[in-house]
Amino acid sequence: PNDAHAWASYVDSFDAEGNHATRTTTFDDGRIQQTSYQDGLRTGAAMTDPNDAHAWASYVDSFDAEGKHATRTTTFDDGRIQQTSYQDSLRTGASMSDPNDAHAWASYVDSFDAEGKHSARTMTFDDGRIQENSYQDGLRTGTSVQ
Repeated sequence: PNDAHAWASYVDSFDAEGNHATRTTTFDDGRIQQTSYQDGLRTGAAMTDPNDAHAWASYVDSFDAEGKHATRTTTFDDGRIQQTSYQDSLRTGASMSDPNDAHAWASYVDSFDAEGKHSARTMTFDDGRIQENSYQDGLRTGTSVQ
């Protein structure tokens, strides 16, 4: 009634023992998230953007045995695919590909330091050039192109 939350509604389901099994959440902007649980911990989640309210079309998350974020695969509206890995819920690596050739680059790979801050990026361009970026405290400190 007061629209106090970013979601419009959610529906929960429970297993035979009464444990939370799934939640389907519909957000105010039309996004729909399906979350699965086992033994009270999140095991997976999938978000879709049917109203095209965001630059991404969907993403899928996985969680480790402790319920911490482990991976995310994001598909963007222009077809790019990003795969991100996490350890203890901190980003440890990411890669992006451009299978639809929507950009001048074909792919890039990001590395992150122990605090989850961006530390390096290796980008491969459509013409074969390779660009290496280095970062410190998440800020770019150097670039080289071959």
